[in-house]
Amino acid sequence: MKKSKHSDSEKVKAVKSFDGGVSADVICREHGISRSTLYQWRSKYGGMEVLFSKVLFAVLIRIKAVLITLSVLAGIPQSLYRGRMC
Repeated sequence: MKKSKHSDSEKVKAVKSFDGGVSADVICREHGISRSTLYQWRSKYGGMEVLFSKVLFAVLIRIKAVLITLSVLAGIPQSLYRGRMC
């Protein structure tokens, strides 16, 4: 999986400033992103605090690892679920 150029905390801060009334053009220019990316971040990170987002994504990583382990034990091919989790 490709590593993101921006951390989750940067994304949350950008969304919070956008919700706080800063223009989308200003935020996009500061972070070097497009408006569509900002709106995608808003749909994913809207209403989150930085600490909560870190905890949430750590839990999701653990859930994915458990799911992969269980599917390997059950003999389910990875091609059936690859790319469909979060």
